Amino acid sequence: VEIQNLKLSNMNQVLNLKGYISKDTGKLLSFMIDNVDIGNINRITEPKGYEFGGILSGSGRVANIYDIPVFTANVNIKDLTINQEELGKLNLSSKWENQIKAFVVSGTNKYVEMKGIYLTEQDSIDASIMLKNLKLDIFDKYLNAYEISGLKGDANGTVMISGSIKQPKIDGVVNLKQTEFVYDYLKLKALTEDKVYIGNDRFYFNNFKVVDENGNIGTINGGIYHDNFKNFRFGLLANLNDFKVMNTTLIDNKLFYGTVYASGGLTVEGTPGNFSIYAGATTEAGSKFVLPMEDTYHAKNTNFITFA
Repeated sequence: VEIQNLKLSNMNQVLNLKGYISKDTGKLLSFMIDNVDIGNINRITEPKGYEFGGILSGSGRVANIYDIPVFTANVNIKDLTINQEELGKLNLSSKWENQIKAFVVSGTNKYVEMKGIYLTEQDSIDASIMLKNLKLDIFDKYLNAYEISGLKGDANGTVMISGSIKQPKIDGVVNLKQTEFVYDYLKLKALTEDKVYIGNDRFYFNNFKVVDENGNIGTINGGIYHDNFKNFRFGLLANLNDFKVMNTTLIDNKLFYGTVYASGGLTVEGTPGNFSIYAGATTEAGSKFVLPMEDTYHAKNTNFITFA
């Protein structure tokens, strides 16, 4: 199929195509993109917790569309935003190295630097992503589905990616800076400046220090596990010292509420939709736990329960 100067436009957004769609790897399709609003994809991404903004421009060539497409491109996204967090300009480039049948890809931004190579015949990835004070706020909407909100802070570190497209292997360390979040179910607020270790099938914690809003300290060990970023599950052990673990009112939870300070061990196991908390902890001074008893209860042969 030959395309001769096909132009698609909407207001000032333009896509130009010229060349061939062919099985012949020597026949190229050239493209030019100008002022395309990437917010057009939000109807797809918003249900997954991500909202994008920015203007995409650039040019490139593509061949072998029917098999493994071969791209050579230089594009940029101006005024990139993710979940309304401003990330500035992102530059992306892709180059085809025919001798080794590989894509060489790079991307730069003031918060992220990525580079890598993909060998198509071996289906092999070798890539790195460097984080430079990446704003964690961009993940807040995604984590809302897991009862976590108010995520703030910065992330630094390097993540290495290897393996294949279908089964990537990931390894790295991310340092959190001035980070805070709230576990909404208990209104537990935690602050941290520590490391998260990333393995092939897990995010794990090694004496990960958290601090409550009163400056009391707890440590977390264990991990959040997954199967290629599906089927997430927890296995976490927290050791707490006079830590504010709950700060709710009747409006937050009609079943139980209050302010609770705890010392001891706390284990969390299960999946985001079905997990259990096992406590080997004691409450500390200042704790107040309320279990409303608004309905009628009956007690038989019991003289040590009194309903007022």
